[in-house]
Amino acid sequence: MNAWIIYWVGSALLILVAWRIARGWVAWVKFPLLLILCALFFVPFNIHADAKEMAPAWLIMMFEGVFVPSIGFGRVGPTLGIASAAAVLLFPVLAGIVIVVKRAFGIAPKQDDSEASKAPATEA
Repeated sequence: MNAWIIYWVGSALLILVAWRIARGWVAWVKFPLLLILCALFFVPFNIHADAKEMAPAWLIMMFEGVFVPSIGFGRVGPTLGIASAAAVLLFPVLAGIVIVVKRAFGIAPKQDDSEASKAPATEA
């Protein structure tokens, strides 16, 4: 369990770094990519078909794809594909919730610098 906690904290820090890197990107690109990263980092999978122990699915997929060619990516790949697709499909739902909450609380979107520079300046 300690290893999982360390892994989750490290993954969360990587997601925060990715968030910081993508801060200037368009929202419809940034948020689905961050959700895909979350899906890739946080989806667990059984180490063996009969084992109860779990590990990060991307790690198992890479290990089996490289070192166990008879299995390849086929055991874990569909799970990661479904998790990634679900993350991308979740984006419009989350965006809709954010829009509804902002409208309910009267939070206006931030004004761009380009729009602010177009507004006529008032002289004092």
